[in-house]
Amino acid sequence: MGNRAKFLFTLVSVIVLFSVCMFACDNCDDKKSAEQYDTDKFVNCTESEQAFVDYIKKIDELEKLSESYKKDNKAQLRVANYIRSVRYDDGNWNIAAGAVDTEFASYVKNTKPELEVLRTTEEITINDNVKIDLIHLWVAIACMLYTNNDMAYATLTGWGGDTCQFAAAYKASTAETDEEIAPIIESYFGWADFYADVDAVNIYAHYKTVSNHRITSAMVRYYLMVFDHGEENSNAMKTRKILYLSNAFGLIQSENEPISAERKAQLIEFMYQSIKQNGFLIIWGYGNGLSVMDDVEFIKYGIEHAVLDRILL
Repeated sequence: MGNRAKFLFTLVSVIVLFSVCMFACDNCDDKKSAEQYDTDKFVNCTESEQAFVDYIKKIDELEKLSESYKKDNKAQLRVANYIRSVRYDDGNWNIAAGAVDTEFASYVKNTKPELEVLRTTEEITINDNVKIDLIHLWVAIACMLYTNNDMAYATLTGWGGDTCQFAAAYKASTAETDEEIAPIIESYFGWADFYADVDAVNIYAHYKTVSNHRITSAMVRYYLMVFDHGEENSNAMKTRKILYLSNAFGLIQSENEPISAERKAQLIEFMYQSIKQNGFLIIWGYGNGLSVMDDVEFIKYGIEHAVLDRILL
């Protein structure tokens, strides 16, 4: 991780201890941690910001419930798997993220049934215009927690899986021009899904470095950094993507430094090799008309135009 990323992590850690509120809200008790703020004290919040604050508080409650349910080192994995369990519920996801603790699900239902809504809250909006696919975010986090940061699983649940789905559809289509291919990209790379992929990797990186081993703390610190009243291309959003390049691919990129054509080509090749070496994606390709080894042009087109064009905006 580059010095800039380390500096940002340190800065956010300090801010979260002394900030008068979370997520640009004023007049909060600065002696409390960000997770402990009473929502009644949040003023000057937009409706979507308040909804996000409420969501984080529910995550905090669920994590505490998981910690009290069983004293082990799987409290955060239980949380992630609990949330993803309704939408991502087949055996393949259990292989990638670990089995869902059904007894814990019953414990939640009997202890705090109001938290069950976390399993069906599909999307939430940040900045009044940026949506995140929350369930997708949590299944990606679950895979990283389960494998202790095996990026093969993050690739599978994130950009790599989407790229292969796109490549298979592109190969099977009659599309030839960029204009004809664009609708295929949109069908597999919605912005809510994209930000879920980005945020999952970055939140996990925070969890491993500055969260005191709590996933809620990692989310608070991370979103405190990226939460901004600006547009999608604000400095906060750029920082979000720069952190992702570092955390996911080890690419250290300055906020004001345009990526060179040579560096972009190297990154495309690196990402293609990540897919090529991913056993899950190879097997998926065989079953869906895509050869990870041979259909290079379709895969690299997706990497460049569907993944990198968004990250490097």
